[in-house]
Amino acid sequence: MAFPDSQAPSGALSLGAPVHAPLSVQRVNAAPGSSFLYSFPADGFQLLEVPKATVDGYDCPGGLYWLPQQVRIVNASGANGVRVLSEGESPAEAWRYVLQIQREKGSVVISPDLPVPSEALPNGAQPGGYLREAAVVWRGQPGSRFITPWDLCTPLPGDLPAKWTFDRSKYALWLWWLVASGQVPPVHPAFIEARKGDMRQRVAEVEARANMLPEEQRKRKVEEAKTAADAAEKAPVAAKAARKGSK
Repeated sequence: MAFPDSQAPSGALSLGAPVHAPLSVQRVNAAPGSSFLYSFPADGFQLLEVPKATVDGYDCPGGLYWLPQQVRIVNASGANGVRVLSEGESPAEAWRYVLQIQREKGSVVISPDLPVPSEALPNGAQPGGYLREAAVVWRGQPGSRFITPWDLCTPLPGDLPAKWTFDRSKYALWLWWLVASGQVPPVHPAFIEARKGDMRQRVAEVEARANMLPEEQRKRKVEEAKTAADAAEKAPVAAKAARKGSK
């Protein structure tokens, strides 16, 4: 999944409160959005830069890592196993079949209430899980937009829609912690080797196609492909780690 640039512009806010906590008083001009769960399938993975940090007692050396990649399961009744609730049923019942289906697929579902370590939260974000609820107004109608703490909002003047960016650095640190703490298993080496092979093949394809380009442009494209492939070769797979002070 591609995210916007991780550098938060001046004035960007980490909006919303953990679900079940009081809503933010400020309403921003943005479309509403449904709640969701994060599921981590065994074959979902990505290459991300993780900052050097100590998070929840785990020392992250920092650098480029192979990390699990989540699937966002949106709370849309009738889709992806989400139940249509009967009157009086608990909202949690909507996810009953979803959890069963994900387990059968070998995926790991992370509870939205699992606290995100403070070190993996953007500045100003409230403590809590990854699912947040922000108060919005859209086309004159108040509502709620379910977001993550890494979704940063920059309200704009007048009736302009708010601008959203994503703190990819802190998000990557959270993914690293999920693996280090044993919440999500490491990416299987077989998937990584297959991806590395694809990237090596990509270099050969770029070299072949770039022969007709001007020399400077050809060199740049080939160098970019080689740099990406080399980085992928050297990147370690995030693994379960020992916590400080544990025996």
